[in-house]
Amino acid sequence: MFYVTDDKFIDDNGFKSSMIRIAETAIGEYGFAEIVGFINVVPTSEIYQKHQSGLLPINQFSKKMIEVKSKISV
Repeated sequence: MFYVTDDKFIDDNGFKSSMIRIAETAIGEYGFAEIVGFINVVPTSEIYQKHQSGLLPINQFSKKMIEVKSKISV
């Protein structure tokens, strides 16, 4: 789930494709299909504000996916 502050990204297939590419680069195409599966882009909301401390900024996504993949591969 990617939370965005600009609504123009909600239905932007180019943006979603870019997020998929980032995920595939971080963990590989097979890893993306196995671990992530799909990406959803939604506007920030009260839910985001409530759970903000548990969410990762995009620049930490790659590192987290590599950690997840290593745990699953064991």
